[in-house]
Amino acid sequence: MRVGMIACPVDFSDCSKRALRHAGALASHFGSTLGLLHVVDPMLAGAAAIHQYDLFGDEARADLRRFAVSAIDLPATSDLTIVQGSPAPEIVEYASHREADLIVMGTHGLTGVRKVLFGSTASRVLRESGVPVLAVPPAGSGHEDSDTPFRGPGPIVAPVDFSAESEAAAFLAADVARELSRPLLLLHSVDRHAKPAAGSGNDAVSVAEAVLHRLADSIGGDPDVCVVEGVPAQEIARCALEREAILIVMALTGTNQQPRPGSVAYRVLSMAPVPVLAAPPIVARRQVAACECRSAVPCC
Repeated sequence: MRVGMIACPVDFSDCSKRALRHAGALASHFGSTLGLLHVVDPMLAGAAAIHQYDLFGDEARADLRRFAVSAIDLPATSDLTIVQGSPAPEIVEYASHREADLIVMGTHGLTGVRKVLFGSTASRVLRESGVPVLAVPPAGSGHEDSDTPFRGPGPIVAPVDFSAESEAAAFLAADVARELSRPLLLLHSVDRHAKPAAGSGNDAVSVAEAVLHRLADSIGGDPDVCVVEGVPAQEIARCALEREAILIVMALTGTNQQPRPGSVAYRVLSMAPVPVLAAPPIVARRQVAACECRSAVPCC
């Protein structure tokens, strides 16, 4: 698994500091270059110019460096960039220009003109990014200690809805689990009103368990398998909390998996108590192509 460059947008909020700690932990583990991006709202830049304060000069860059150093042991090779514009497009452009392999960002930010809500900035980044996005929730959302990211006792959870993309994301989750030396849990939530597969003669839970076990066999490494009944997003969040998971890895395409309000993926990203590594549509499609010959359950 290659993570050569990690892009981490920050807005000086506590949540972005928490995201930076996760980005720093991954950069240290993978030996990655870390890129910090701060996007200045044009309205804020205009107001600052009136008062003759340069939001893009040496003092502003020093503020960004001090913020980073307060969170992590900032590598000397880190890239610190300040730009003006709309956050989501600038984040996507920065990641593309720097050839980042991963974007790490908080799901909540500052209020007022610099506000970063999951439903706007992060959601758009997820739709438009060409690389996976690690969405980090605010501190206190779950059990994880923000000072020691990815060090909890629990597994990495991979929700699977049996779409090609979600199965491909399960292979990605397995790669991450091996890299971080963590157990893997494959999770499927069955709608209480779902009907069994045609001709199976079994109920929906039994069918799901059988298919999930075949996927686990194909992935290898003896991952744990869990089938639950209930509302998928709620069950995924509940399971992650109860199992003390350190990470959820999921795709944003497939059955009801578009990153929009009301979808399973959006609701998981909004309510998850732990960080979520999300593979946007373009990433999920690449992963499908990479794993289609490996999966016990057809990917296409």
